[in-house]
Amino acid sequence: MKMNTSYRSSQLVQLLTSLVISLHIVSTIQAQAQLNPEKFYQKIRGLYQDKKTNEVVFVSHDHALFYQPNPYCLNNQVKTMKERSLDVKQKRLQVQFTKSTYRCTFVFAANFQSFICINPDGGQQTFQRVDQVIHKPFAYFLALFPTHTGKQYRVLPKPAYSKQLPLQVAYEFIMRTYDPYNLKKSRLYRLFLSTSQAMKWHYMGKNTLYAVKRLYLSPNFYSLLVHQRGVGKSGEATYDMTELCNFDSSGKQLGSLVVGRILIGFKSHESHITSIIKGSQIKVQDKDYNGLYSKNKTPKVQTSFYTLLPNGKFKLKE
Repeated sequence: MKMNTSYRSSQLVQLLTSLVISLHIVSTIQAQAQLNPEKFYQKIRGLYQDKKTNEVVFVSHDHALFYQPNPYCLNNQVKTMKERSLDVKQKRLQVQFTKSTYRCTFVFAANFQSFICINPDGGQQTFQRVDQVIHKPFAYFLALFPTHTGKQYRVLPKPAYSKQLPLQVAYEFIMRTYDPYNLKKSRLYRLFLSTSQAMKWHYMGKNTLYAVKRLYLSPNFYSLLVHQRGVGKSGEATYDMTELCNFDSSGKQLGSLVVGRILIGFKSHESHITSIIKGSQIKVQDKDYNGLYSKNKTPKVQTSFYTLLPNGKFKLKE
């Protein structure tokens, strides 16, 4: 009996030792995970604003950082920043502006809902995490579009455009109001990636929005032609695309229809769309080519007819 008791005691000691070692390993792994830069960026990703100065900072999941002097600034005023040093334990991130010697330090709160920006002169600013930074009414957005007073409008595959929509404005009134696939964060990032200091190529692609025209098609809603120019994810397609978007008086998007486009998909597919908008009747012609570098440039042509309904949606005629 004594030998049996001794044996059991030995087993218990071994079990407790194994348990202590396992707990130590788990604790070490958790501590290392907390010090992992990738985990840190996952926690700080998002949109921040200094409510006093209106300055905006956007942090992506893959270490890209962007700065805006205000939410309504032109896209060519957006600056990028690069990480110079990172102390995950202290939640301190030092950044430097691209093409500048200016550096500042971000110290994040424990809940990652804000950070203090320490400037070179010692001054401090508080940036709060926000969901949106545009607070002007829909009338402001409408006023950005030149009006077309005629009864008919022809949309070319690549219409003349020059008026870029500020990216935060485009995000607020286009992306946030109509996002059936819940891709708001990635759509905002793609808008930032289209700015001049952003990297030339990114697997997320990029996107820029332009104001084309405001059309008077119905007294029940507002109709805007919005042009998008960009590169699809992984660079598999480039596009110039015009959509007819209908909004109610509050800015809620009621429906949209692609009425103009040049789409080139990885050299194997090319599509040109033109449209004629005449009141509530829309004729859309899609010319489908074999590809950008194909010798055969004879397209397959498909013509579709749509009716603009009183509720702002589009119905395809059978």
